[in-house]
Amino acid sequence: MTTTGPSPLPQSPTHQLEAYRIAIFKAHCSVVLGTHLEPWARALASQRQPSGPQDPHLRAVIVDDRPTPLLRMTVLNTLLMGRQRWGVTLYTAPASLERSRALFADLAAWVSVVGLRAGEADHFDWLAYNRLLKTAAFWAQLPAPKLLLFQTDTLLIEPPDPAVFAYGYVGSPWAKGRHVSQAFPRYGADLEPLPPVWLTRRFCKTVPEGMSNGNGGLSVRDRQLMVRICQAEAAASPPEEPEDIFFARHLARHDPTPPPPTVVERFSCETAYHASAGAHAAWRYLTAAEVAEMYERHLKQVLALTCAPIS
Repeated sequence: MTTTGPSPLPQSPTHQLEAYRIAIFKAHCSVVLGTHLEPWARALASQRQPSGPQDPHLRAVIVDDRPTPLLRMTVLNTLLMGRQRWGVTLYTAPASLERSRALFADLAAWVSVVGLRAGEADHFDWLAYNRLLKTAAFWAQLPAPKLLLFQTDTLLIEPPDPAVFAYGYVGSPWAKGRHVSQAFPRYGADLEPLPPVWLTRRFCKTVPEGMSNGNGGLSVRDRQLMVRICQAEAAASPPEEPEDIFFARHLARHDPTPPPPTVVERFSCETAYHASAGAHAAWRYLTAAEVAEMYERHLKQVLALTCAPIS
């Protein structure tokens, strides 16, 4: 067999691998939702006199206009990991309001669904989301002084330490400067192996130097601190600036008691692995072994909490 040179690599193999990792995350969520969270939600909804959240000063908040099974899983998991301390408020676009309310109609005592328009946008795209979260009015109308913000690409693996809510802002640490190189196999036209190609991914390239705390996808926020920073600083923020980078840039000026690195690392992880209580899209960046450990840790917590009595 004559050779005509190596076969071309698949287009963007790192992106294809990342897409596979995201699909595995969604599969994990689907199994946990159907097998464990839905039966738990039925038990929670069947209480004759639902007690509702125990702590009125703490609320979990998500801004999302996609009423999908992944959204339901993320909300139910966040409720479960709250151990009945907090409820959830979902802010959604007017076009998705009815479907979103139907998605959580069985848990009205625990989940509030609120229609919210982000400027002129009919949907919450990336730009509209970041603009919304950089407005003082958004934060001022939130229902509790202490907040847990989460998104559908986040996962509470275990109940977070209540002490984390003493801080004004805690997000997944940014691993500025971290990079990962991976080998992708290759074959020639004769189907004989060729030397692999090494591709390198560099993380947190848009994060300013010296910033660690932190990514806002899964984060603890103090409502008044967010209002104060927006009032003082938002006018100078470019529309395309991510809201978490915006807040992180100004924390040193407005937050006199920042969390120590140990608290930040224990709360959540993203681009560098820690045995944290939560994760934001970490399955896109960490090793397969680290992600597998994360999923098993999560499942064990779900098994324990869904078997516990509902008060």
